Amino acid sequence: NDGIECYTVKMPTDLVLNYSMNGNTGTHNQSSRLPDFPDERTLTEPSIDSDFEVFGLNLYRELTKLKPKENIFLSPASIAIALSMTTAGTNGTTLKQLMSVLNVQTIGDMNVRAHKIASLINLSDSKEMKLKLANNIFIQIHYNISQNYKKLLEDEYLSSITAIDYENKPDESRNEINQWVEQQTNSLIKDLISPTDITSATKFILVNCIYFKGKLS
Repeated sequence: NDGIECYTVKMPTDLVLNYSMNGNTGTHNQSSRLPDFPDERTLTEPSIDSDFEVFGLNLYRELTKLKPKENIFLSPASIAIALSMTTAGTNGTTLKQLMSVLNVQTIGDMNVRAHKIASLINLSDSKEMKLKLANNIFIQIHYNISQNYKKLLEDEYLSSITAIDYENKPDESRNEINQWVEQQTNSLIKDLISPTDITSATKFILVNCIYFKGKLS
């Protein structure tokens, strides 16, 4: 059986790209630094391991309310990682709200947990089963992005970062994203981004995919 999930986070503004943004005024804080990773906690501590599990249960609970008579198949890990990548580039009210949704206490804990999940998923590959996670940030060419945030995405979230031209080449940009998604999902998803998804205001599209192939017992 093939199972695929793909999620996008579209950013029409620079909410995430410069890593810090004043939650009230929308002005950039040039003095912001990448949050330090926790020194004392380990990957196996219950407080870290349970964060995303609570998020997954809450998500499933809300979805069953919307569709109480339907079977639901989804990957909370995929959604949590996409939201974590977004959360890592925010501050102020937006940061607090996203951390509450994800049920995480600190940015450091969140990054550690997401990195652990991403690494384990990409190690889960054998003749009997294939499980693959792919992240890509498609960013407007020449648009300013914090080097700290870029390094965080590449190192901790194993994400690629691809510069494209939404402003002048919206159709080509859409096709490039869709081709990447199709490649990552073994052609199971071919048109994730529609023509109406990209406008002249689009600066940033985060795409997260999980591909699974194996026998379900």
